[in-house]
Amino acid sequence: MAWIKMPGEKKVTITRVTSAEFIGRIEDLNNYDMIYMGLVADNLNYRDGHTVYNDWKMDGLKYSNVGDIVVINPKDVVNYWGYDMLKNGHAGLLDTDYINDGEALNTQLTLRGNGNNADYLTAPNTYRGSGNDITKQKVSELEDYIKAGFPVVFSDGFFSNDSKYKSGINEDYIDNCSNVFTLLCDVKDKDNVLKVDNKGDLKNKSNETAVLVTYLTTEKPEILLKEQEKVKDTDYVEISNNQITLEFSINNAGGADSKASFNAQLFLDSNSDGKFSTTNEGIDANKIKIYCDGTIVNPVMGDNGKYMYSLNAGNYNYKLVYDLPNGYVGVMPWQLRVSQATNSYRYDQKSGYVYAKNSKGSPTKVKILQINSTLKHNEGFRGNFDMQAQKKDSNTKFHKLLNKVKDFDLDIETVYYDNVPKMDEVCDKLQTYDMLVIGFGDCYDIDNTNGHLDQIKAYIQSGKPVLFAHDTTSFCNNKNDNQYNNVWGYKFNSIIRDTVGLDRYGILSNAYLKKGNRLQEGTDADFEKAKETAEKNNTDIAYEPKSNRTVIVRQNQGFTYADLNQYQWKDNGNDHGEYRLYSGLDGNDVEAKTNKAVKVNSGQITTYPFKIDDEINIATTHKQYYQLDMNQDADGDGESDIVVWYTLSGHGVYDQSPKDVRNNYYIYTMGNVTYSGVGHSDFSNNEDELKLYINTMIAAYSASVHEPSIYLKENADTDSNDITTLYATIDDAIEEEAANKADARLDGADSTQDVYFTVKDSNLVRNQIDEKTVVYLDFYIEDPQKNPNDETIGTGNDKIYLKKVDWDIYTLNNDGTENEQINNSKENSQLNKDPRDFFENNKTYKVKVPLSVLPEGANSIKIYAVGYSKIYQSQVSGGDKETTTAKAYKTFQIQRVGLADLD
Repeated sequence: MAWIKMPGEKKVTITRVTSAEFIGRIEDLNNYDMIYMGLVADNLNYRDGHTVYNDWKMDGLKYSNVGDIVVINPKDVVNYWGYDMLKNGHAGLLDTDYINDGEALNTQLTLRGNGNNADYLTAPNTYRGSGNDITKQKVSELEDYIKAGFPVVFSDGFFSNDSKYKSGINEDYIDNCSNVFTLLCDVKDKDNVLKVDNKGDLKNKSNETAVLVTYLTTEKPEILLKEQEKVKDTDYVEISNNQITLEFSINNAGGADSKASFNAQLFLDSNSDGKFSTTNEGIDANKIKIYCDGTIVNPVMGDNGKYMYSLNAGNYNYKLVYDLPNGYVGVMPWQLRVSQATNSYRYDQKSGYVYAKNSKGSPTKVKILQINSTLKHNEGFRGNFDMQAQKKDSNTKFHKLLNKVKDFDLDIETVYYDNVPKMDEVCDKLQTYDMLVIGFGDCYDIDNTNGHLDQIKAYIQSGKPVLFAHDTTSFCNNKNDNQYNNVWGYKFNSIIRDTVGLDRYGILSNAYLKKGNRLQEGTDADFEKAKETAEKNNTDIAYEPKSNRTVIVRQNQGFTYADLNQYQWKDNGNDHGEYRLYSGLDGNDVEAKTNKAVKVNSGQITTYPFKIDDEINIATTHKQYYQLDMNQDADGDGESDIVVWYTLSGHGVYDQSPKDVRNNYYIYTMGNVTYSGVGHSDFSNNEDELKLYINTMIAAYSASVHEPSIYLKENADTDSNDITTLYATIDDAIEEEAANKADARLDGADSTQDVYFTVKDSNLVRNQIDEKTVVYLDFYIEDPQKNPNDETIGTGNDKIYLKKVDWDIYTLNNDGTENEQINNSKENSQLNKDPRDFFENNKTYKVKVPLSVLPEGANSIKIYAVGYSKIYQSQVSGGDKETTTAKAYKTFQIQRVGLADLD
């Protein structure tokens, strides 16, 4: 490639990725000066110089929207745990997989002898690989890169002057149903889209020789950011007072005007997905402060009705200041973006992490429920990681690592799914947990007894964080669910699979695809219905390659290539297909067990509280079963909700498509859902894996909407110690002494106990409207009998009824003296607001508890503080979304003591 040579001593750095990795990389393409797209496909099958497939119609293709045909024999039986079971089990997702009115699987295997390709493509027990197409999101990102004026070079073979292709695209190589084809059609005539001809020369759209360096001098801003000292052995900078401070200047690289104007914006990765959504995670300009050489810069109103900062390049020193919520604890990824005023597609960005230490009070408690498995059918792999027991045992690595996490306290309860009464109990109160963990074990199985899986699905859909692990899904899909037909996992597959991003083609929600027919446009009425449903649900459509999007294939099951490879019925002739999905795959070691995982993306999950290496050692594990739906976009920001952090590696099966995020994921997140590949074998002694797992839990909690934290304080100082018990003196002789104590006093005839408390709401979610966030809090005591207005907590014999009490609450002056009584305030009554809805974040208040509430003959009473928040988020589609958090409960004890007790 002689055309890539740079003048002088310019250093050229090349990052090479496959399309399977590219679709999952969350990095900004503007980090690159040029993008080159090639046609190297060495992992495909070749014969006579061109690619070949079991589906003969695909022959020649190098980019395809779906993969090749794979045949699986549904009749093979194997003995699992003393039962003769169907070995291959993949059939059952489609209606045409069944016969006898659905009572049995169709075990017919269509032979493709004598060139019978058409029947072969519509036969039962056939499946397809994932193909190697890019996503619609990546098409959009590449088009934006081109709009910025940066060069994109396509290798020889993408375009064609052959008259048989009206598109001008080489449809022998490029599937006309693929997103790559869409990209080529959209950009082929752009000035900065260049082509390499068959002689290796670089050509522009007019087929004239192009000089690359002229395209690499495109004007764009450059942020010169002042370095900040990071905490030792980490990637983050510790901040004080929860304040982000960035100092920078701007250089107009390649521009004639060295003092050109640029727009500046701050983004925060508030959902911990490693990305900075331009629609959902930008901080309003009027909520940050920017100084230029010490003088405040005022934001201006933009044409879109939003405030913006207009800054100049050149010899100007800027300082940006932004305050995180007072209660925020942990790491927050940030990005500073500076874009050209005349072309917003041209921008530079710098990113990093800040760390807000929990310096006030106790660590944030995260209440976690783990649903484990006894795996009675597979005793060698019984629930191999009991989180509660592992944390409790001071000798375990898990316990020791958790002790190093100072900002969070993981409060873990472990139950086993086959303990039905216990499962009934915890499922009835799922919303009281901050996080749900489903795992661990090989061939993990959970059923829907008493609607447990339905309740778990509702928990996921409510936005609460859920972490599910290895083998909670399976390849078993026979609706006639018994020990012969399904090895494990059928209930999870049929109820939860689509909720956790594992249904690429939407087979569980698209009734027209589920029928299992090949659909032809203009011939089959279900074609348009299936297409409309897929577009509505934003799922991929599996078009028949080279059909120009006029045919939808029946193979919409969406299994991973490693799974299909394990069970493929391959032969050397034409009956069932002679090729595997990749040329380097074979029938050996098909379970693909490995002890390595490699990083694809970086973010909070790879940074805090432990820094994770790019390649890690993991306990023995293996591939999973369903392709990821990389189109998931529930928040409507135009970007995939799924981020893959690590993929499996270190085995020939994974080497065939390295860092393949759709097929070989090891850890991924999707909003409030996280998948972790741990669980095939015991990982309790694997430090790399345990660190990453702890990071995963904390990132999942930080990204979710959670209840506020309530703290009982020793005195009026917010920095004072947290306490759980207060002592009230009752002897008149020590009234004066008691009056001077910080934690107790007697007011005339009506003795009261002063109780100091703070409320912290640390939520920081996408598009949160800070000024609308309100915190509610009230106090309760136990009621012996249930009354209509009582609050009920607990279940069964542990049920407790709480009676609300109306005690005097005061704001405090700086010196700790009473300022204003805030309950039943006239101002709030006039505004029709709850009288207790304005507790400021991380500020100390005082409640006066009448000692008359002490039960007669008793020396103590338990008091409950109950609080929750209402959070408002602006929506991309317009309007605000209101979210009410779960309730937080804080109990404390008031203990009566007399003079003698004080000696």
